[in-house]
Order: sequence, then C-alpha cells, then structure tokens
Amino acid sequence: MGCHPARRGRRGRWPAGALPGCLIVGVVALVTTASGLHPATAIQYLGSTGGMRLNSPIVGMATTRSGAGYWLVAGDGGIFSFGDASFRGSTGAIHLNKPIVGMAATPTGGGYWLVATDGGIFSFGDAAFHGSTGAIGLNSPIVGMAATPTGGGYWLVAADGGIFSFGDAAFHGSTGADHLSSPIVGMAGTPTGAGYWLVGADGAVFGYGDAVNHGGAPAFSQQPVVSIVATPDGGGYWITTAAGDVFTFGNAVLYGSTGGVPLTQPIVGMAGPRQGGGYWLVARDGGIFSFPGVPPPPPSASYAWMATNNDGSPVRYNPCQVVHYVVNLSEAPARALTDVESSLGRISAATGIPFAYDGTTSELPSTNRAAYQPQTYGTRWAPILLAWERPGQGDFLTSGSVGDGGSTYLATTTVGQSAYVTGQAALDSTRALPDGFEDSVAWGPVLMHEVGHIMGIAHVGDQGQVMYPTIHPGGPRSYGEGDRAGLRAAGAASGCLSTPQPSATTTSSVRSTGRDGGASTKHSP
Repeated sequence: MGCHPARRGRRGRWPAGALPGCLIVGVVALVTTASGLHPATAIQYLGSTGGMRLNSPIVGMATTRSGAGYWLVAGDGGIFSFGDASFRGSTGAIHLNKPIVGMAATPTGGGYWLVATDGGIFSFGDAAFHGSTGAIGLNSPIVGMAATPTGGGYWLVAADGGIFSFGDAAFHGSTGADHLSSPIVGMAGTPTGAGYWLVGADGAVFGYGDAVNHGGAPAFSQQPVVSIVATPDGGGYWITTAAGDVFTFGNAVLYGSTGGVPLTQPIVGMAGPRQGGGYWLVARDGGIFSFPGVPPPPPSASYAWMATNNDGSPVRYNPCQVVHYVVNLSEAPARALTDVESSLGRISAATGIPFAYDGTTSELPSTNRAAYQPQTYGTRWAPILLAWERPGQGDFLTSGSVGDGGSTYLATTTVGQSAYVTGQAALDSTRALPDGFEDSVAWGPVLMHEVGHIMGIAHVGDQGQVMYPTIHPGGPRSYGEGDRAGLRAAGAASGCLSTPQPSATTTSSVRSTGRDGGASTKHSP
C-alpha cells in the first residue's frame, strides 16, 4: 500500500494526495503475559415494541454503556427499556408543546435526554439539563441531538443544519446559512467531542471540527436517509435509509441490513454498542433488527496483556471511575494536545472508560515515578502522564525509541486481583512526525499505540492492528478488530473494580508493567 494522507472533502469527495516520503517507526514492548484470541459476539435481540399497540410511533433509540441494552423513544416521549437499560422516566404522561424527535444517553448509561422539535429538552436519571431552544423562535424544527463524551453538554441540530450548543459542547460549524438540496435529518458526534457530522435526507454528509467526511449515501438510493451513527473510534460511520439500507464509510463494517426485507413500518433510527461490533435498526413500530445475528468471524489477530492476575484475567483500570491525565507540552509539537485528546477519545470509545484532562505539568516520565504524589496532585493517585521529551532528558524513554508506555498496578480488595492506578508515556520530541491521524505514520497512531500499552495491551503479530510492534506506511490509522477486542475486555464490558485509596501503606506495594521500547525511524525512499 502507498502512503496517502486522507483529506476532508464535502459530500464524500476526497481529493487525491500523497506524501513524498513516509516514516517507518519501529516499536518494541516488554510483554509480561499474553492471552489468546477473543472473537466478537453476535449483537443480541433484546426485545421490541413491534407487537405492542403504541400511542405514538417510535422515533429513535439509544444504547447502554455495556451494549447489552437499549431504549426506544416514541413521539410522545414514551420510553421502552430492554436488556440492561433502566427506565429513568418519560414524558408519556405529559402534555408536550411539540413532539419528541430523538434521544441521547449519558456516558454512564444512567440517564438520557429527550429532545422535541422545538428544542425542548427533558432530562432523566443522571442526565443534567444544560439548556434548550424551547423558548427560541427557530427557522427550522429540531431533528436530532448528540451528547458530548463527558455528558457535560449536547448539540441540537435543526432541519436547516443550524447547530445549537449547550454545556461543554463547542460550536464547530453548521449549514444554517447554506442552501441545502435536502433537509438535515440527524447528527453524530466524534469520540473526542471536538467535532460532529450532519447528514441530509439525500445522504449528503457535512463534517465539522475533527469529524472527517468519508463520503455520503449514493445518489441511486431510492429511500431517504434517516440516521448517521459514528464508529466507536470515530474513523468512520454508518448511514441508514428508511428501507433499512446501510451504507458504510471509513472503517465502518457492514454487518447486514433490511434493504431486501419487506417492512411493516419504515426504519427510523440506528444505534450500536459503544464498543462496536454491530448495530440495531429500529422501525416506526418499534420493530428491532439486529446485525450481525450470528457471531462474525474471529478477529484477524489476537490481543495480549502487559500483566495478568492469578486467574489469567488482565490487570486493568477501574472502568467505573474517571481516569485523570496530565500532559507535559514543553517539548511537544504544536497540535500535540489535540492529538492526545483525540487518542484518549478513541480509547474511551473502545473501552467505555471516561477520561478527564487535568492540565499541563512539568513532570517527566520516570522508571521510578511515584504513583502517589499528594504535594503535586493531591490525595489521590497520580494522573496518567504523557510527555514529549528529548532523548536523554529523562530515564524512561529508551535509546532509539519514538515512544514508551506502561502502567503501575497494585492488589485490590479482591484476592488475586490487581488494578492499574496510574501510567505514563514518553515520546521523542525530536521525531519529525506529522500531527493527526490522516497518515499511518504520525503522532496520532503513535499515541494510540502508547496509550494502548498504558491500558495494558501488549504487542501482537498482525500488521493490521495498531498494537503491531512497527508503525509503518500503509498501516492502520485506527484500532483494528484485535485492538478493539482487547480494549473492550480491558474496559467496562468486564465490570467494575475496587481500587484501593492511596496511602503510604498501599503505595509501598505498587508494581509496574515496565514499558514498551526500542522504536526506530527512517525515511522511505
């Protein structure tokens, strides 16, 4: 494969471009133990309202954090919960000024928002109200919403593509002032929260912020588009039509569709587990179609662990707590923080673990870094540290390496089980790598690799995985199936952990996975 950087185009058109010279980056890791192949499982049908008498048609759906449940929402705000989705409240018994058109779940899965066509917002469970357009005269009705990765805000989108931002949702652009050939029908946010896609009924896609436009539904589609859903790492998206045709873009995988199936009612929405692996389509009567209905083939590569417990399970972070991180930018390239946030957004989407940025630091990674630094970070475990540094500036970055990463763990209150409490990665600031994720040999994929090690994932032998020991031209720019399977197993899908609170006693028993090291770079001819 050649080394061609992706470039954003409108409506799915990608101008050609190539780098005159690409970098080969070699990375070698310390692997403590490894586990075998863990294939993906089928997307489960968990129930529907297809056989129920509804007061109002279904207009949308959202999934739980685990991917083992979903909610359906009707136009009157009635909520129908299936699997591990808990009912948190509804507007089914409330007189609404305007009908409900969509919903979004919180990152924890402990609540959800409903949005009406006038932009009225109704919050339930742990979903906080951040504002609405309910009292604003709109040029076009609201047709959808998307929540930020933190749950601290959301965007509303109108049929003319106007965007309304609330809480920590930033405005990145809109089509509100453009002449559209077809109305906007939905939106999806990127895993970083730094961008979003809009999709029109004609399948045209508009990307803003860090949302890369991978293309739109083909012109020959005979049915209107009704939904757009992003892949967990933001490297692609699915678009579905009222007939249930599913179109894939970027790294989105086609698992099936209802395009050739006679439907009682049209498809109105789509959702997928937050860790990926498939999706559900929902019809106007609440009928649910699950894809894939049978387990897909095994991933092309195994995943391996940096450290394991006595029973062979991986040492991992507690996915039910926010993981904090700091960044040393003193030697970093200009867009380093953007790449860090995007990388952690992809990790969060793959694992279900929330991350919080605590700002910059002057600390450098160290082989003897203290896991508990109360004078610097307060009475908590030290945050994950990411730093660019010159070779020889510290003792963590190994000679010739472009990056090293690892984590520190200690025993939990469960016998035989340990948990990571902090981690670190050092990156060689003298390497002239491009920023972003549009090239396979760039800071984005390097960060994904090193943060993968921090999360406890070791190297594998498949070049299609980010955790392959060498980052090379034509290699992956987003996590592969094996990567995602490992990250899923290291995250929320495996349940919560009981992490001890830091003290002089607990910190005396911490252990480290070590680091991955030995990366080398050269320019290709």
